[in-house]
Amino acid sequence: MFAAVRYGEVVALLKTRMAGLFPESWYRALCEVPTEAAVLKQLQDGGIPLMADDRLPTKQWLLMSWLVPDYRSVWLRLPRSARPVIRAWLDRLELENVKYAVRSLASGERIRPDALIDVGALASLPISAFRDLTHLADLEAAVRHTSFEAPLRATAHRLREDQGVFVIEAALDRHLYRTLLRTAERYRGPGAAALRRLTIQFMVALALMWTIRYRFSYNLPAEAILGLATTGSTGTLADLVHRAMAAGSDEDVHALLTEVAGSSTREQTEPRESSDTSAFGAWERRLWHAVYRTATVSLLGTPFGLSVIVALLILKELAIRDIAVICQGRAMALSPDALKPLLIHG
Repeated sequence: MFAAVRYGEVVALLKTRMAGLFPESWYRALCEVPTEAAVLKQLQDGGIPLMADDRLPTKQWLLMSWLVPDYRSVWLRLPRSARPVIRAWLDRLELENVKYAVRSLASGERIRPDALIDVGALASLPISAFRDLTHLADLEAAVRHTSFEAPLRATAHRLREDQGVFVIEAALDRHLYRTLLRTAERYRGPGAAALRRLTIQFMVALALMWTIRYRFSYNLPAEAILGLATTGSTGTLADLVHRAMAAGSDEDVHALLTEVAGSSTREQTEPRESSDTSAFGAWERRLWHAVYRTATVSLLGTPFGLSVIVALLILKELAIRDIAVICQGRAMALSPDALKPLLIHG
């Protein structure tokens, strides 16, 4: 009973901080308001923290100021048995810091602290660890005893090869997301079954997005794609990767995505796209929308389970993604009609 009360308190807190699950009409209105000041007003009315200088918020800012505090609250309030799951999801934010550091060191550029996502006291790799790094060996030393140590150590020697940065980033992705999946599968607390379903849907989206891009954008051979896959060699996720690799046409990809992600209203009313950049964006948004639907359904499950908490964290992250897209688009003077097709919420 005590654990149920703690879960209930965390869920109530996250829902309060989210200030409501914004409907699709909210995002459309954000695209259509006439001025930057009106954008800021709508964000403020929605309970979204704004930057001190009244600039439109960036994705990095929203993650640090709106999402990371939720992770801190969850970490402090949930039983220790739930922490490995929360750590695995939080590691995804720190993963972006490590990949940014790899790219900077490879190009000889200085690592800028203001480009990092600061997760504060929960960091396994604090922002201070990135100061004064000049070589990849320095980064290897910094990530010791973290989730990033093994994949970086295994691939660091390939940095100067053609596509070396890509190989290192792919290894980091593969290790972190396989760990995320294994952690969800091992969890046995409240909401375990719903958590596994949600995590698998998330992994399906990532696996298919990456496989399609590897094949159609990078023209990688099948054996290279399998080596880069986050899914392992067997199971449902691996089967989907194999099917994506075997797709012989855009129609085959479309059929696979419809099976996995469903057929959205937007997709039913817009012309079918071919495998170019705009099509990849449309395919990815369909997959993320499927994650959004699964997370929304998870809110209706075990009321005091970890699945509800993870679903709320994912929904806020998806909201941040679309808000950042709108703010960046507004800064680039994109029209509402150009912005709306870029959104997951729509």
